[in-house]
Amino acid sequence: MIGHQIRKLREDRKIKRNDLADRLNIDESTLGKIENNQIKVSADRLLEIAKILEVPINDFFVSMPSVNFNNNHINIAYINQFIEAQKENTEQQNKFIEELISQNKILTDKIDFLVAKIK
Repeated sequence: MIGHQIRKLREDRKIKRNDLADRLNIDESTLGKIENNQIKVSADRLLEIAKILEVPINDFFVSMPSVNFNNNHINIAYINQFIEAQKENTEQQNKFIEELISQNKILTDKIDFLVAKIK
């Protein structure tokens, strides 16, 4: 899993957990949960970790299955993480649209009320 790979790469570079946590501006316990796969790491955070550890992002996925697509090896875990992120974005967009529709209905009702009063 990604968390275990983060720990391995951190330890290979002789970086202490608290030092990496400080550089990420998170609690050491949060980093521990990431490394133990108890919480998911966001793509942005993973890019930040890769930069700090000075490794390419693919190094986090070396032990995971990949698929060959147009002569490019794509990690299945990365694809799954991307899909999950898109689902979250879609849910947020749907909530936003529902709120806009609700606000539009309220405004439409107010306009109808005012028009009826004028007549």
